[in-house]
Amino acid sequence: RHLMLMRHGEAESIFDAKSDHARCLTEFGKNQTAAQAHRFAPKPNDTLLVSDAMRTQQTAQILMDHWRRHAPEMAPTLTLSTKAYLADFQSYTDLIGMTDDDTARLWVIGHNPGISELAFHLTHAYVGMGTSDIVEIQLDLKHWLDIGPSSGQLLGHHQGQTH
Repeated sequence: RHLMLMRHGEAESIFDAKSDHARCLTEFGKNQTAAQAHRFAPKPNDTLLVSDAMRTQQTAQILMDHWRRHAPEMAPTLTLSTKAYLADFQSYTDLIGMTDDDTARLWVIGHNPGISELAFHLTHAYVGMGTSDIVEIQLDLKHWLDIGPSSGQLLGHHQGQTH
């Protein structure tokens, strides 16, 4: 099983939004995410687990739009979760454990510090995730429910564009 952890693209300042939850991606954040979408092709039985914050939804939508244009027959399933908003690593672990076993590759699109903590919790490798960064983890699991400490191996850290 593969786990792809992605931090949302660069978002507008909290002072420019009605709330933290409502913050949108900046133009730069949209471009960061689009560049990352080109790095990975969708695979059969991909699933996206996405925080319901606006910036993570926009990040997921950019990925989905790109993948639908290039491989419409493999468009991933998308699940929005209120529990993934500013989740800690344990909340992410619980959400991942509820993933259907038909999912071979799970994308989790979320927020720091929880998403970076999750990468550390699973791999014991510290990866500070900037905006639009993707961490790729190989999991030696029969069922997603079996996810836990040290159950993953870090395969890559794919950094988003920086200013």
